[in-house]
Amino acid sequence: MSAHAVTFSDFLRRPKEVVRKIEKHDVLLLRTGGKPSLRLSLESRAASATAVHAMGMQLLSDAVAAVPQGVTRSALLERHFPWVRFLPSHDRSGFEGAFVAILQACVSLGNFAKLDELVSDWKATALVHADPALAADLKRPILAGSELPVPRPSPVARRASKR
Repeated sequence: MSAHAVTFSDFLRRPKEVVRKIEKHDVLLLRTGGKPSLRLSLESRAASATAVHAMGMQLLSDAVAAVPQGVTRSALLERHFPWVRFLPSHDRSGFEGAFVAILQACVSLGNFAKLDELVSDWKATALVHADPALAADLKRPILAGSELPVPRPSPVARRASKR
């Protein structure tokens, strides 16, 4: 959706003029000091966009879940996430199952933060598998002389909250 950019100072000086622009399109209030811009929108326009987003995500969730797990689903996810090719086959199937389950859960809540977290984590895992030097560096003892083995985490292990 296009938006008309206005400085925050202009908004403070001429708020009525900016509000009139909102009738036609969203307005981005540009702020200084590296602060993120603010988006002003009609509530009806934002609600409409949210509803369309929810419908699209529900459709995507149903479509991905309907693809049988295995070669077909792998090919589908590899087209969108090419880095999946670097995952070993057992991790690849773990990603596929987790992706579908988390996508469906996120759609039901209307919040996609956990899906973004899941994809970021698996992408980092693929990066380690793709770079043998990085993998070797991560496998070496942290302290010289400390050779304590670290067990592989189980698939049900949970990440600590990012709060």
